[in-house]
Amino acid sequence: MIQKCSQERTARLFLSVSMSFMCTLIFIKASFSEGIRGVTDTTIKIACAADQTGPIADIGIMLGEAPKHYIRYINEQGGINGRTIKYSLEDDRYSIPVGIAAFKKLVFRDKVFAMMGPYNTGTIKALFGQIEKRKVPVVAFPAHPSLVDPPKPYLFLNGEAYDDDLGVIFEYIIKELKPKDLKMAFRTQPCQRPDTAFAQRC
Repeated sequence: MIQKCSQERTARLFLSVSMSFMCTLIFIKASFSEGIRGVTDTTIKIACAADQTGPIADIGIMLGEAPKHYIRYINEQGGINGRTIKYSLEDDRYSIPVGIAAFKKLVFRDKVFAMMGPYNTGTIKALFGQIEKRKVPVVAFPAHPSLVDPPKPYLFLNGEAYDDDLGVIFEYIIKELKPKDLKMAFRTQPCQRPDTAFAQRC
């Protein structure tokens, strides 16, 4: 039940961000299409790199499906300023090397204007330089504070940082529930530090 609610929340959140992203593209004028990768007078290329077969495929499949269905709806309404959105999806298998390869394929071979994902913090960190150099607007799901502090050009997150996310949960347990003899544990990935803000709050 908890997993289902989490998946539904993830799908709704991602869809809302995708919708916001599409609304932003509405303001692209025809005069800007010349010389912009993935944008022509008739089309806009957008892509997604998400886990379809790896360890978080149950979430990654939804992350790939949600924009596909919304983009189809947009195209049925006439597209954006008369342009049809072309959508492509790459499986990054939640792997850094595969995610980097997917990014390169989408940008250099498919020549997409913008993309959603990869959704692996390590992959996004490895791509910081390429995202900025190639000026690729990227909507990412991982919310490690290092992705936005300091701010990164062209990189947009669709959720709160882990510090705030888990901090709210811990604060609720401690301050509202006030359990007796509380014992809590926190397990973090090697790339994350145990001295983050929410850990210090507890």
